[in-house]
Amino acid sequence: MSRYRSWLVPTAAVVLIGGSVAASASASSRTPDLAERSPADLLAAIAVTDVTALSGTIRTEADLGFPQLPTMGGATAASDPQAVLTRLLAGDNTIRVWVDGEAESFRAALVDDFSELEVVGDGSEVWTYSSSEGVATRYELPTGDGPGDRTSDLQDVTPQDVTPQAMAAKALESIDETTEVTVGAPQIVAGRDAYTLVVEPRTTATLVESIEIAVDADTSVPLQVQVLARGQENPAFSTGFTAVDFTTPEADIFDFTPPAGADVVEGDLFTPPTEGADRSEGPEFTGKPEVLGSGWATIVELPSQSPGADGQDSAPGESDDADTAAALLDQLTEPVEGGRAVSTSLLSILFTDDGRVLVGSVPVDALVTAAR
Repeated sequence: MSRYRSWLVPTAAVVLIGGSVAASASASSRTPDLAERSPADLLAAIAVTDVTALSGTIRTEADLGFPQLPTMGGATAASDPQAVLTRLLAGDNTIRVWVDGEAESFRAALVDDFSELEVVGDGSEVWTYSSSEGVATRYELPTGDGPGDRTSDLQDVTPQDVTPQAMAAKALESIDETTEVTVGAPQIVAGRDAYTLVVEPRTTATLVESIEIAVDADTSVPLQVQVLARGQENPAFSTGFTAVDFTTPEADIFDFTPPAGADVVEGDLFTPPTEGADRSEGPEFTGKPEVLGSGWATIVELPSQSPGADGQDSAPGESDDADTAAALLDQLTEPVEGGRAVSTSLLSILFTDDGRVLVGSVPVDALVTAAR
């Protein structure tokens, strides 16, 4: 089940982001009086916005209809970075962010009532810290222009992955001939006047009804992203600022020293395979993920697990863990042709009998067809 935990949730998010995300704006009865702008104007403005620094508070709200997922291995969402995205796909969350693009610095904190998960980076290294576990992990960022030079190559999911800017960028990347883009009614987000960019699929092959991106009227920064599922009135997932400040944060905000008594460990970044090497991204898999289809109907297929790929015998207790994982999978899914599946308002996941996992913002029937 470890492969489902380390691959399924991040991959599900990638598919979801390819046409999704939503947010709760600051309530206001005032309707902004903004000059008329075309979709092309707004898209161009977002692409060339010169804002490089900000700080603020982000609220995420998710109502995807995921089954209640029990914690695996005793880890909690606040203490296990790989479980963070699972948490962000269910319920409400608050994230504090600070960004200084000129200095290549950022800080994000996923806040609980009694704990906090922080991510702090300065262009050369990234720290993650869980206050509940007292563990600080340091990642050294490679230099150069390769894939390893991106903080998104961190193996762990981090809070800044669900900021409005990050989600809007992913959504806008998905715009193609299968997409219609219009301008909706203006709105107010975090006390600021904003245009509404509406992105709608021209196909019914997806579970996504539309994406609405609130674009700040003054800075052209995405303040909020909303995704609606077909047949639902309210957004299925949301991420948006409740407060934002476009002044540069103080430099010491980005200083990080592990608290006294913290367990400090070194983390590993994803390293691209060398020329001629096996391109499998994990010893448990027979190959890399495959993208099936295109546009809004994209499906990601994770290859089947290769038993004993690491050449090692099962560790003590591993068989029991596998039995527990199998029982959990049966509990959370329904039987379908060729495997078992779980479906939410925006996402479907198919676990095939031969060990593959297919994920997409499409109906389960589409996954079953793709798996044949």
